[in-house]
Amino acid sequence: MTIRKIVFWLLISIFFLFPLWMFLLWEFQNGSKLDVFILDKTVNNTLYQEHRSLTWILQYDKYLKSDGKLYNLTKDYFGFFPQKNNKYEIHDLSKYSEGEIDELANKYQVFYSADTYGVYFNEWYHRNDINEHSGKLYGGMINNDFLLMKKMAERNKLVICEYNTIATPTPKNIRSKVENMFSFQWSGWAGRYFFSLDTVVNSELPRWVIRLYKKQYHTNWTYTGSGIVFVNESDSIVILENKKDLLYEVPQIITNKYGKEKFGLPDTMNYPYWFDICTSDKVNRMMAYYKINTTENGDSILSANGISSIFPAVLENSQYRFYYFAGDFSDNFVRMRLSKLRGVDHLRSLMINPYDLSDRSRFFWEYYVPLVRTILKDYSKEINQ
Repeated sequence: MTIRKIVFWLLISIFFLFPLWMFLLWEFQNGSKLDVFILDKTVNNTLYQEHRSLTWILQYDKYLKSDGKLYNLTKDYFGFFPQKNNKYEIHDLSKYSEGEIDELANKYQVFYSADTYGVYFNEWYHRNDINEHSGKLYGGMINNDFLLMKKMAERNKLVICEYNTIATPTPKNIRSKVENMFSFQWSGWAGRYFFSLDTVVNSELPRWVIRLYKKQYHTNWTYTGSGIVFVNESDSIVILENKKDLLYEVPQIITNKYGKEKFGLPDTMNYPYWFDICTSDKVNRMMAYYKINTTENGDSILSANGISSIFPAVLENSQYRFYYFAGDFSDNFVRMRLSKLRGVDHLRSLMINPYDLSDRSRFFWEYYVPLVRTILKDYSKEINQ
């Protein structure tokens, strides 16, 4: 066999054995115990996308439940559980007594609210238009959810909440309890970037946005390019078009020096998915903020609707171990099998499409992963000492 053939087969062997080596490195690393209460009320299919990214990290860093087992994407959360034939089950805190909530607060070390938006009739039963508003089957934060969060925070345990924890359909009295305790306020506005506002091209464009827009402005929907849609809880709609209203079409997350040094985050990150617009008291450190890069026309549209072009993206509370992510941060489609390949995060460039501004892969690998891994790692290290 010639040297060229030997090198060729050696390279082929390395290529195919590399994943095996990565798996073995993961398999033989030690796990560490960390009991995480995951709240996800928005599981409208079997992708479990709203808490998928979190579970990926829990598996990748080999955090173990109290029974010594790895976290399971389909089982280890509280909320809405899809079953076969359009059936579902609810496993949440609605029937727990305060004493039982107290027991949970003692058991769990981390409270993570991934999403409480819920599941709705059209999208679950696939009737009519799944992108149109319909009756709620299930959703919204309840008092027992807040009670567990409160008890855990008061015990100096880690609490992380994301976009839509306190937004619609959570009752306003529950929202106020969360806001008052953690010193931030939701403005009532949420938004999202869409690569196309054309109803033919983009199947993810919610039809209720178009309906509300026509009702509000008494005109037809004529948008075709990319842009950002803002939605208020009062059903008001604001549209910013690329080039006309936006200098840069995608909202950006700007991270300050503290966030970059502590969590290893990049200066700037595109964020093309759902976010909410909040304000915060000084008790919270705004370690990262959103920036909507508007033209003069776009700025006047935002001002007329009381929307700021700069608002918090990541808040860290100084009184409690509390973080708020003002975006649907854990909603990223990532292949779960990659969580058992040690070092796969160093190959992230192979899984990112730099030309697709709507792709959330870069955000997952370069922002969510280092942010959440560092938070959990530092906390786990401290409590295990």
